[in-house]
Amino acid sequence: MQFAEGFRISCRPPSAGNRTTMTPRPRGMTKTFASFALLLTIVVAGISGCATPKISPPIARHTSPAAAGPSATGDVLPLDFSRTGGLAGVDEQLHVEIDGTVTSSHQNRFRLGADRLAELKQVLADPVLKAPVSRSASGPVCSDGYIYRVHTPSWSRTADDCSPDQPAFDRVVQLLLPLVHSNPDETPRPSRSSR
Repeated sequence: MQFAEGFRISCRPPSAGNRTTMTPRPRGMTKTFASFALLLTIVVAGISGCATPKISPPIARHTSPAAAGPSATGDVLPLDFSRTGGLAGVDEQLHVEIDGTVTSSHQNRFRLGADRLAELKQVLADPVLKAPVSRSASGPVCSDGYIYRVHTPSWSRTADDCSPDQPAFDRVVQLLLPLVHSNPDETPRPSRSSR
């Protein structure tokens, strides 16, 4: 009979002085068995970890009050914006100071023009952005989509590409996203007429 510990039992008929004895197995078999046992343990641990997957609900748009800040005054700057995710694993960051100075993860640093800064402040001050948005427990998993985060002194919000439309937040993202790559005041805006 053989045991996992690397021993084998040989049973002989009882006779004077003969008892069941245990003799060690050859050394090579013990190493092979130990390797197999280790591999089996790793596989079983991996499978048992997969048996109960932890699936978190998809990220939905939500608002949480800023930890500390002058939310009563409606301050919207400075702000931090990020876009992460996507198929290639994008990680873009943007910071806008009170005076309109923009610093992006693409090593761009510039100052917004007065008109663009006023437009940004107006969009960020929309009271709809301060209202809580409930998380959806059921919804699509947004594979390879982007996650957008905006944090101001008076509100914070996170959304992904699969979240339901929310025009106020979508407008904020539309204004901030081009700032990550360049200074829009240096590039002329496209005209509405097609001459």
